Amino acid sequence: MLHIAIDARLPEGLAGGVSQVVIGLAQGYAEHPHVKRTWVVYPGHERWLGPWLPENDDVVVHSSLVERVGMRVARRAPTLVSRLRPHVERVTRASDDRALAHWDAFLADLGADVAHLPFQDGFVTSLPSVYQPHDLQHHYLPELFTQAQLRHREVDWRARAERASQISVGTRAVKADVESFWDIAGDKIHVVPLAPVALPSSSAPLPRDRDPLVLYPAAFWPHKDHVTLVRAVGRLRQGGSRVRLVLPGAHIGEYPAIRKAVEDAGLAPSETIPGYVTAQELGALYERAWVVAVPSLFESASFPVWEGFRQGKPAVVARTTSLPDQVGAGGLVVEQRDVEGFARAIETLVSDDELAERMGEAGRHQVQALSWRRTSLATAALCRLAAGDLPRDDEAEALGGP
Repeated sequence: MLHIAIDARLPEGLAGGVSQVVIGLAQGYAEHPHVKRTWVVYPGHERWLGPWLPENDDVVVHSSLVERVGMRVARRAPTLVSRLRPHVERVTRASDDRALAHWDAFLADLGADVAHLPFQDGFVTSLPSVYQPHDLQHHYLPELFTQAQLRHREVDWRARAERASQISVGTRAVKADVESFWDIAGDKIHVVPLAPVALPSSSAPLPRDRDPLVLYPAAFWPHKDHVTLVRAVGRLRQGGSRVRLVLPGAHIGEYPAIRKAVEDAGLAPSETIPGYVTAQELGALYERAWVVAVPSLFESASFPVWEGFRQGKPAVVARTTSLPDQVGAGGLVVEQRDVEGFARAIETLVSDDELAERMGEAGRHQVQALSWRRTSLATAALCRLAAGDLPRDDEAEALGGP
């Protein structure tokens, strides 16, 4: 049986959509008993993944002094850690050969046949591997990154992609970027669509809130552009609307500026920016929401859009990258950073129940074709190909054919 080591070294509550990918894979693998899986996690961060894992999967902690210290610091200053990480990696990794030797020995001790790197900073290994870069945002918005971060992404991420046996991407646009920017052959890159994570639902479905609730769950990174949405809802409130805004997410990145924008807009911080919420709480928010809004300046694919569609909620998104295609008939598209445009679109949806319901149902129909079972089967197929094996029939079909 093929043994896959999966790099799940993500800090609880701080990794946003990448954590959703790992959770989704775990959900999909629950129906796939034909491969052995070991999930490698940070010390003290086993909890977030545990509830989602298939019963017979293994979890192994990778512990080092740098990781233990880094996780403690990340809890208190995640933005600082994000900026310092490229420097720390250059110091602690004296040479690529040393990193390779470390991870090769670690994975050999596990008895792994192949490594799956479901995020960009995965294992550095000469073992057959499947690498999963989610976007090359730094080529589009370089002004949002330090020079060290840009170098880290271009040198370290690209090296992992070049070394990988197979590359998995979520959309055709990301495949085109990897081919173009990193000059990697297209036959090595496979489009494996992702899917919305099945969040816990209430025992009795919750009705939407009496006052219109606009939801945007996202970490407070600069490209997420929370401020545009805050100002749009603030203007609606000033005009007499009872619309409310909830922005769940760990208080990292641009949080201080967003909190100030919330206060300036006359919104209540305790309600608007509640911090990191559990999967159960997030599921309840989607049930209660009227609209999911995503003003982001860059998305390879938006999990909030899909998760809202699962609940039949219409979306309002920025006209950027993949968002218009992803939303399709399920919502309205507004120009980037257009405060008045977002305000008008939200007002349109919360005041026209027939339109909102029609768009919500169109979105629900779109996500019905997406499945983590298919994603996990396709990923297992890539792992078999990386290891020099032939995929099973169901895996090959999920990947798109033999």
